[in-house]
Amino acid sequence: MTISFNDDDRISRLPDDILVDILSLLRPDKAARTSVLSSRWINLWKHTPSLHFNGSLKFEQRKCVKMVNSVIQSHKSPTLKKFRITFPLDRPDSTNLLTRWLEFAFFRQRHFPEVYNIAPRSSTLSEFKSLKSLSFKGVNVSGRAIEFLLRNCPRLEQLIVSHSQDKTSKIEVCGSSLVLKHLKIAYCSALESLKISAPSLTSLGLTSLEGVLLENVPMLVDVSVNCDYYSPISIKKLFSVTSRCISQLETLKLGMLWFPTRKGNDELGTFPQMPKLKKLFIEYGPFDEATVTTLAYFTSASPYLQEFVLENKYKNAKPENIRMDDVAASGRFRHEHIKVFKFRGYHGRPIDDAIVACVLENFVVLEKIIIDPSGVSSLDIFSRLETEKTARESAKQHLQPQLPHRVEL
Repeated sequence: MTISFNDDDRISRLPDDILVDILSLLRPDKAARTSVLSSRWINLWKHTPSLHFNGSLKFEQRKCVKMVNSVIQSHKSPTLKKFRITFPLDRPDSTNLLTRWLEFAFFRQRHFPEVYNIAPRSSTLSEFKSLKSLSFKGVNVSGRAIEFLLRNCPRLEQLIVSHSQDKTSKIEVCGSSLVLKHLKIAYCSALESLKISAPSLTSLGLTSLEGVLLENVPMLVDVSVNCDYYSPISIKKLFSVTSRCISQLETLKLGMLWFPTRKGNDELGTFPQMPKLKKLFIEYGPFDEATVTTLAYFTSASPYLQEFVLENKYKNAKPENIRMDDVAASGRFRHEHIKVFKFRGYHGRPIDDAIVACVLENFVVLEKIIIDPSGVSSLDIFSRLETEKTARESAKQHLQPQLPHRVEL
C-alpha cells in the first residue's frame, strides 16, 4: 500500500493582492507571523491597507507600543484605508509617540481613514487632505488642536470628541468651506463654550447645552442631546439653543428631559413649532403631574410626526402627585400622523398603562405600539430578566384588550 500526500498549497496560488486583503483582516502582529511560511510571504503583510492596533488593559501598554512602532517601521504600503489605535496610552512620551503615529497614518491615507484615540500635536501636523472621519475618545485634545485640524482637513465629514477633560474648554467649529456633516461633542467636563457654524452639518450630538451657540447650520436635521439625571435638559434652554434650526429638524432625541412642574409651565408658553419633525425620542425621569402635558406640547408642536419613542430608565422612581385624570384629560395629545409609538422601560405600573391608554385615544392613525420593558441597567441580569418578563405579561393582560383592530402590539 502506498500513501501519498498532496502538498499542493491552494492559498499560495492566489494573487498577492487577494492575499494582502486577507491579511488585512488580521491584527498586524498576527499578520506578521505569516512571514515564516515561505519567502513569498515574508513581505506580504507589510502591504496591508488596514491597520488596527487593539489593547484594553494598561499592563499591555508597553507591548502595544512596541507592536505599533515595529509595524509602522516595517510597513511598505504607500496608502492606507484605515488606521486605528484603541488602547490606553499613559506615558511621559505619549505626545511624541502619537505625533509620530499620526504622521505615519496621515501621509498614507487615500480613501476613508478613521483614527481613534489619537491626540495630535498641532505644531507638527501638516495638511491631511483625505481625512474624512476623526474621533478623539478619552484624549485631552485642546480646542486649538481641533480648530487646526478643521482648517487642514478639507474633506473631514465626521468629528467626534468624547470624554476629553482638562484642555477642552473652548471649541469653535466654524467655517464657510467646512464639509463637516456629523459632529458629536460628549462628556467633555471642562467645556465652557461651543460655537458651531457649519453649512453642511446634518447631525449634532451633545451631552450638555451650556455655552452652546448655533449660528449657520442650514442643513442640520438631526439633533441628539443626551444629559444625565443630575443635569437634565431644560426645555427653555433647549429651545433657546436650537432657535435657529428647530423648525428644520427631522429627528430630535432628548435624553433625560426635565419636565417643568405645573407652577413652572410658563416654559411651555412659547413652545416653537417643528413642522418637519418625523421622529421624536424622549427619555424622562420620574413623572410629576405636568409630565403628560409637556409630552402633549411636543406632539402638538410636531404636526407631521410619524414615530414617537418614550423611554423610562428609572423603574424604582415613584411618580409623585400623579392624578390619572390629568393624563386622561390631556386633549392636546391628539395627533393625526403618528403611526408608531414605542414605550421603552414599560413596567406595567398604573401610570404606564394610563400613558398607553392616552396614546390609543389620541393618536388616531396609530398602526403599531412597541412595548419594550428593557432599559433598566441598575438591576442584575436575573432580576432584569424577571422584571422584563413580568412587564410583558402585564402588557398583554392590560393593553391587548384596549387595542383597536388597526393597532398592532
